[in-house]
Parts: sequence; C-alpha cells; structure tokens
Amino acid sequence: MDKQEKKTVDIGQKILEIRKAESLSQTEFAEKFHVTRQTVSNWEHGKNYPDMETLMRISDEYGITFDELIKKDKALIRSIDRSRRVARKSVIAFTIIGIIMAGALLIKLMPGLVSKFYYDPTEVAATAVDSDGEVWETTRLELDARVYSELFLPQFKYEFAGSSPLGYGKYDFNLEESIRIEPAMAHEVSGRIERNNIQIYDPAEFRPMDIGFVRDVETDGDLIEEMLAELESLDDKDRYIACITLNEDMDYEAACKWIDQYGTGFPWALIVTQDDGYAESMGMYTDYIGVRAAFDAKKYPYLLRCREPFMKDPYEDPPYKEEYAKKHFISMLRYEADNPEFMKMVDGTTAGIEGEPIKEWTNNKIQYIERNGLKVYGFAVDATKEMLLNIAKSGKVCCIETQENS
Repeated sequence: MDKQEKKTVDIGQKILEIRKAESLSQTEFAEKFHVTRQTVSNWEHGKNYPDMETLMRISDEYGITFDELIKKDKALIRSIDRSRRVARKSVIAFTIIGIIMAGALLIKLMPGLVSKFYYDPTEVAATAVDSDGEVWETTRLELDARVYSELFLPQFKYEFAGSSPLGYGKYDFNLEESIRIEPAMAHEVSGRIERNNIQIYDPAEFRPMDIGFVRDVETDGDLIEEMLAELESLDDKDRYIACITLNEDMDYEAACKWIDQYGTGFPWALIVTQDDGYAESMGMYTDYIGVRAAFDAKKYPYLLRCREPFMKDPYEDPPYKEEYAKKHFISMLRYEADNPEFMKMVDGTTAGIEGEPIKEWTNNKIQYIERNGLKVYGFAVDATKEMLLNIAKSGKVCCIETQENS
C-alpha cells in the first residue's frame, strides 16, 4: 500500500465496512449518494476522500456520528482543519475587502448624505404641467428668492436661480432678475450657501435700499417746497430709484391706477399690514403678469403673480385687480411662514420687526389684510426727474426719497 493509501485507508475502510454491513454492492452504494461505482471504489481503496457533504449524508444515512466516522483518519482531520483555516482566512479577507468597499462607497456617498441635513437650493419644490403639456419644475432657491425679493427688496425682483452642489451641504448659486425697477440694467447676484449659511459675494447686493418711506402727517407748504427743491436738483437725463410716501393710505386698485398715469413702469407697492399707522418694509410688485413657473397653486394661490397660473393670454385679467393681488400677497406671506429657512439665512432671524415668531408675525399680517383689504402706504419706482416732479405736485405725496440708479 503506497503513502497516499496509508493516509486515507481509515475512512475508506470505514466506508467499506458500512457497505458490506448493509449488503450493498459498490454500484448500489454509489446510487444512494449519486456518485459513480468507480468513485466508491476509489474511496474504499484510499485514493481520495468523499467531500464533506457526502460524509455528512453517509453519517445521517447510517446513524453514525460524524466524529466517529472520521476520528481515526488523521489525514482527513488535518485536511478538514486545513480547509477550515483557509475558509476562515477567506472570510477575514472578504470581510476586509467588504469593509474597504463599504468605506469607499460611504466616502462617495457622504457628500450627498451630509447635504440631506441642510438647506438644499437644488431641491425641486414644485412641478406643474401647462395647457400645452409642457412640464415646469421650480427649485427651492427659485421660489425662495422670488418671494423674498418681492416682499422685502423693492429695487429687486429675482426670477431665476441656478445652483451647483459641491457636497457636504455646500452649493454655489446665482440669482438673475427678469424685471427690475431699473429695467435697463441686467443684474445678477452670486454667492455660496454652506450648511444653512449664505454668503453673497458682493455685500452691497441682496439687501434693502438705503432710502425709505417717511410719512409726516404735519406736511405743510415749507416741506413741500423743500421736497420740490431737492427734486429740482436731480439730473434731467438720469433715472432714479424713488420711495414715494402717500399722504394717506389708498385702496390698492385706486393707488395702482393713480401711479400708473405717471409712466414709472412696474412700481412696488408698500402694503399696510398693521393698525398703528405705520407700514413695515413689506410689499409687492404691481406687475400682475409675472413669470411662468411651477408652485403649489392650491396652497399658495397666485404665489408668483396676480393672475391665473399658465394663462395663455397674459393680459386676460385686468391689471391691478385687488382680488388676485390680495391672494398673491397673502400667498407670499404664507409661503414665508412655511419655508423660513431662506429668510433666516439672509436676515439672520425668522422673527418679525417686533420679535414675534415667524408664524405669529405672519398670521397677524394676514389677518389685518383679510379684515381691511390691500392698503397702499407708498410706492418704490424707477423714474426720471420729470416724473418725480409731476408726482410731487399731485397733492397726494408727503415725501419722496431718491437714490441714483446705479
């Protein structure tokens, strides 16, 4: 018997004993375990081993424990131990490879995963389909910038936004306006949003005007003459941004028709939102056309315009119709209350002038408007010296403050 036979004779002898005890031929034994007769012969002559699965089946079939079946075959035991060690090393190797691959995948996904916890300007905030079947999508930044700029920045109205994700809650962005008080000037704002913080690269941009609205209830001839003198000192060829304060609040439609006769373009109306005789710096454009964009029209009717969404004829509704303008203004207030993140980034707070929480502050404004309708405190306009002089002489104005259109 050669060395190989000596190594394997124990298990082979055991199989031979089992087969003879069961009075089975090699062929019959082979059929039981789905192997060939030659394979059984090789086992019994110690030329090779049955595989582990077959050994287990033999053990089960004849009521012999696995340990009893192999315990005298030291070579087989060493082989099994060796196989276990190889298997264990393989498991460790595959585990390490799996950890490395999982780490690489996590590194790849981490920038996006971290961004999920912060303000995402690229998020699709609304989708709509127009009458021609065209699908419109609006991002969170587009809606936020449009609503915020119209409410709080009389000289700007940003209509378009683009942003590029950089990972880990960082985004580069730019804002572009389609309508401005200074219509001859193209204008863009760029910056970066990083983990709920905003940086405008030009600090002079995206902030309220340096001028404001002042109502002096004791307006007399001297004050009017002083205002006219200041306007006379303006350059005849230039255009100016002007804050025009009315002597007294006017109904929205009447105020829009009154200012329209002076040809100032698309004015911004300062809307009265409280009972104390003053107006916070909050208003809306009297341009009722607006842009075609998607938004939740059911929750925020007329959010981006004072007309029906996706109307084929943009002039089908009469301009300055208070029914639509009121819904537009209230929708903007409600949108800000529901989506305060952008306001907080820009202003550093989501509280109103009086320090009230945004929900309470906004609801107070909405309740006032629902009780009293839209009342106009004044207008922000883009105008020439001649236009402003004509407005000042109307008898309806107590103050006009100007700054150069630059």
